[in-house]
Amino acid sequence: ADLIAKYQLEGCTVLMTTGRIDSSEKNKGFDEVIETLPLLAKDLPHVKYLVVGDGDDKSRLLEKARALKVADRLVFTGYISDDEKADYYRLADVVAMPGSDPHYFDRYPFRFAFLEPLACGVPVVGSTFDDVSERSDPVARQLVTQVDPCNPIEIKRGIMQALGRSKEGVDPLMLDFSFEKFEEKVHKMLEREIGGAQTGATPLQQGGRADTKKRSE
Repeated sequence: ADLIAKYQLEGCTVLMTTGRIDSSEKNKGFDEVIETLPLLAKDLPHVKYLVVGDGDDKSRLLEKARALKVADRLVFTGYISDDEKADYYRLADVVAMPGSDPHYFDRYPFRFAFLEPLACGVPVVGSTFDDVSERSDPVARQLVTQVDPCNPIEIKRGIMQALGRSKEGVDPLMLDFSFEKFEEKVHKMLEREIGGAQTGATPLQQGGRADTKKRSE
C-alpha cells in the first residue's frame, strides 16, 4: 500500500520492466513497451508503466515518451535493492520485457528476470524465444507470453492476454523451479554419475544429446 501511494498507482493498470537503463545496452524492452503505450492507452485509459532500475539512458526514454505523448504514464523508480524486489513486482499487473536486439537480449524462457515476477504471481511477456525447442516447450509457453518484439500490435496483444491472467496467482508449474526441486535434480544427476562410475560407464561416457539435456535440466 505504501508503494501504491508513493507512485500514485491507485486504480491503475501497472506494466513493469526491470533492469539497467543503459545507453549501451538497449535490450530489456523499455523502448518497445513505450512505443506500445499509445496503443494500450486506447483500451487501458489508466495504464501506467513502471520502469524499475537506473542508468544513463533515462532522459532518452523520457524524450521518446514525450514525443509519443505518453510521458505522464511513465514512473521511474530508480535503483531498488533485492530486499525490495518482491514488493515492487507485486505492484505490477504484468511484467513486460520484450527486448528486440538479438545480439544483446537473451531470449530464453527461464531467466531470473522472468522467474522472479512469476514467483510473485505476476504474468510475464517476453520476446519470442530464439531456440525452437524452447519456443514450443509446454512449460515455457504456459509461463511466458511470447511476442514479436518488433511489432507493437503484437506486444499489445501479448500484454492484453497476460492481463487476463493477472489475478490467477502463482502458476503451479513454478514449483518446479523451487530450491527443493533444484536440490532433488542435482541429487539425481549425481546418483546417475556415481552409479555409472561404479559400473564402469557413466551417462557422460555413454554420450547422447538426450543425456546431456537431462543433466542440464
